[in-house]
Parts: sequence; C-alpha cells; structure tokens
Amino acid sequence: MSGTTERPHRLAAQLAPRLARLIMTLRRETSAAGLSRVQLTVLATLQRGGPRRITGLAESEQITQPSMTSLISRMERSGWVRRVPDAQDRRAVRVAITDEGRRQYDVGLAAYTDALAERLRRLDPEQRQALHQAIGALDAVLDDNG
Repeated sequence: MSGTTERPHRLAAQLAPRLARLIMTLRRETSAAGLSRVQLTVLATLQRGGPRRITGLAESEQITQPSMTSLISRMERSGWVRRVPDAQDRRAVRVAITDEGRRQYDVGLAAYTDALAERLRRLDPEQRQALHQAIGALDAVLDDNG
C-alpha cells in the first residue's frame, strides 16, 4: 500500500493545500459573478436548510455575529434575503432566502461550475475519471454524521 492510503495525515497534508488553492483560484476566476464566497455559502445554507438565525449563520461561516448582521443587512438591501419572525421565539428573527437570492445563488454556483469545468477540460479522460471516482470519498469526508 502507498503511504497515502496507510497514513491519513500524509494524505491530508497533500490534499489540504491543493483544495485551498483550488478554492482561491475559483474565487478569483468567479469574482465577476458579484457574490463573495460568504454570500454564496450563506445563500446555499438558506436554500438547503431554510430560514436560520443570524447567530447560527455566523457560527457556520466562522465569523462574528456583528459581521454576519452587517452582511445580512447588505444582502437584504440587495433583495437576496429577508428577515422573518421566529415561530418558536417571538423576540428573535430568522433570515430567509428570497426568489432573487435563489437566482443570485444559481448565478454564483453556475460561475463556480463553469470555472471548474473549464479547468477539468484540461485533463485527460483518465484524470477526469479518477476525480469522478473520488467524489464518493469526498462526500464521506464531508459527512459530519459518519
């Protein structure tokens, strides 16, 4: 067996900087789409999971609650999100994605997808197949329940 299959730490050390570089490259190549990475991931969270409290969004994005409040206010002015009453706690509000927010998310995701697809076109079929086969493993790595 190779060292990477025997030692997860070695594989992680090789994979982590490459994933970080890929993310930074995609951010740079998609900046014209008009969404920051945090805006895109907040919209993704709201699209997938429904309305969330600002504190929960701040925790998931690993930013301060005041920074998230400021971000949400800007996104609200853009029409991408709206604040809705929290059914369980009348003192609190939740943030919900709007139809325009869904549209912006789709545009941003399409820009990331297009940029990545352009890079994948540079690979030969065997390399693309290897990445395709790695998707299941990446999903397992991302599974917080496993």
